[in-house]
Amino acid sequence: MSKPTLFLENIFNHILSISKGECDISDSMILDQDHENKRNILAGLRLLHEDIELYKSDLKKSMEADYQVKILREKNEELIQFNYVASHDMQEPLRTIRSFSELLENRYNDQLDQKGKEYLSFISESSKRLSQLINGLLNYSKIGLEQSYEEIDTNQLVEEIIRDLEFQINETQIVISLDDLPIIKADPLGIRQVFQNLITNAIKFRTKNGNPQVWVSCKSDKQGHTFEIKDNGLGIAPQFQNQIFNIFQRLHSKNEIEGTGIGLSLCKKVIELHKGKIWVESILGRGSSFFFIIPQ
Repeated sequence: MSKPTLFLENIFNHILSISKGECDISDSMILDQDHENKRNILAGLRLLHEDIELYKSDLKKSMEADYQVKILREKNEELIQFNYVASHDMQEPLRTIRSFSELLENRYNDQLDQKGKEYLSFISESSKRLSQLINGLLNYSKIGLEQSYEEIDTNQLVEEIIRDLEFQINETQIVISLDDLPIIKADPLGIRQVFQNLITNAIKFRTKNGNPQVWVSCKSDKQGHTFEIKDNGLGIAPQFQNQIFNIFQRLHSKNEIEGTGIGLSLCKKVIELHKGKIWVESILGRGSSFFFIIPQ
């Protein structure tokens, strides 16, 4: 057998051993180092071996990451389905409780003493709050399931929300000022929920003294649109400004101000799905400014 043929055969056998994991690149096993061409071939083989090892490592990491994403997606879908089914299943007995409470009140109200009427009132109010909580959880579980990004005229969107809240606005005599707002590309349902929650909160947590006001504005640049919903209401203490975006987090009792503790966590989830950011700047007793960014 000629020397070149023997040399190639040695290389082939050595590559085969490497592929089986039996050895690493070793010049002493296949050739002597005093021949320049052979040293160049060996250097090339080493580079090829390093590339293959890197590829194998990257492929393994990629496969592990894909598997983790798959598991996470499946668990997330299970959780969403559970929330959806649980919310619907809880609504049925709740409707029964409310129906029988109303039936008792309508038929036997004149036969009940003051204590009995109080009990019925407690049942009615509790079932109403539970219904709001279930609806809030249902809306929260739906976020991100069906997103469709469209061009949205936020001026028109906020004006529609203000019209929907007309009764509350007139009752509280709050003044809402609206700057010129941009057209953005976002999920219409999600963005509507964000604006509606933030404006409704500004109305709920208004100042009881003086003239309650809300300002809606936006600053746009190459990075995105930074919206601000500002009020002169109750404000939020510094230690609570990060906590308020956690689900079920409430700063006031249900007897003071109604709410489920879901609204701001819903806003956070929507904005993060848009790859944006939401935060608050506030001084206790002097109002709050809620900011959120929708990237370009």
